[in-house]
Amino acid sequence: MNVPGRMRLISYSTIARFRLAVSVTLAVAISFVFASCEVINNPIRSMVPPESITISPATIEDMAPGEWRQLTATVGPAGALQAVTWSISPANVGIIQFGGLRLDLPSPCRPLSPTITITARVANHPTILDKATITVLEPISITVPDIPYQGQVDIELRDTGGNRVATGWADVQGGTATFDLLSDSIGVAFVDEGYFEVLLFIRDDENQSTYRIEPQPISRETNNIAFGGFTEMPPVTITVTEIPDGQSVTGVTLRIARTGKHVITMWPKINGNTATLTVHGVPPGTYDVILDFFVDHEDETAPDRMVYIGRSKNIVAGTNQIPFAGFVALQPITITVTGIPLALQRSQWGDIFLYIPGTNNKVGLGTTNSVRASTAVQVWFYAAAGHHDVVLWFVGNLVGTLEFIAPGRNITAGNNTIPFSAFRPR
Repeated sequence: MNVPGRMRLISYSTIARFRLAVSVTLAVAISFVFASCEVINNPIRSMVPPESITISPATIEDMAPGEWRQLTATVGPAGALQAVTWSISPANVGIIQFGGLRLDLPSPCRPLSPTITITARVANHPTILDKATITVLEPISITVPDIPYQGQVDIELRDTGGNRVATGWADVQGGTATFDLLSDSIGVAFVDEGYFEVLLFIRDDENQSTYRIEPQPISRETNNIAFGGFTEMPPVTITVTEIPDGQSVTGVTLRIARTGKHVITMWPKINGNTATLTVHGVPPGTYDVILDFFVDHEDETAPDRMVYIGRSKNIVAGTNQIPFAGFVALQPITITVTGIPLALQRSQWGDIFLYIPGTNNKVGLGTTNSVRASTAVQVWFYAAAGHHDVVLWFVGNLVGTLEFIAPGRNITAGNNTIPFSAFRPR
């Protein structure tokens, strides 16, 4: 039985997909290297001809888009070379990398096939093969008729605790928008049935309006919610005044968090010593306000990034002014990841994110543009120390976009070292 407002947790690769052709080529190259080493180290073993191949597991039920599952292909008889090539049908619905399968998140114009076939073939013996069958978990679908706008409408689900669970978007067609919600807002979890508050974000003539409806049961079948059942939420304006060195501020990010849980990130307008942010979809309440800005210095030894936090600020509908004196500086922690593979060292940059375990609640982040075998990243951490999921994000022309997760790591103030072997694909 599903628990209202809960999610089924899965692993994920976020935000962008790694090209299938690159992944398959990588898998073949790795298989060739290991096969070559095997021939050199054991020439007698290389003489055993392959007769069969078996994929395990042979069937995977209700696999969610973005999920990563381990796959094993065993070539028989014992002593035969284990070099294998993989393929997916339909093509371009997922990738096989690091010994596992990950389904890509489909776009609205390219829905994911409900059934997927994985084929493993013995290298250099393509007629010796085995197949595995994957059935894909259906998304939650929400249809909203009678929307008095045209264009794109964004949707957001929040659980009964006010935590953002899932986001999506759709174009209004004939006054109706249909949303297919697959994973949560960062892909950590696949959305299950439950009670959710539904928010609609509508941009009309460059002005944004937000509408919400009270928590109600949302099932995996199509849910119809009339637009007339939504009520409009007033926007919230937050102005941070008296920012020091205001004329040299080059970029500002303002984040809002509730008791350590990330709620929203926006980029405010900068005017001298003042940063103003208009937020939609945030009800009045008590929030932590995080100000993350970059400053140009004549002194090259001075830090060019500073992060401050104003804890437990009372945010009301309408206008809120917070003097910069109401913020305190956050001291960064250092997370060093050792043993990063050579292929990932070719990344253009890498990010580290910290999450409350098993949730989409982001509590810290840091970035580096220099990925080496041992890479240290300064992370600004605005929650309490303790066990957190650590997520690595690598981006580069050669590696594409890859994410890895080390769940439940004990993060402390100061320096933290995590071997890359503790991470798994996400």
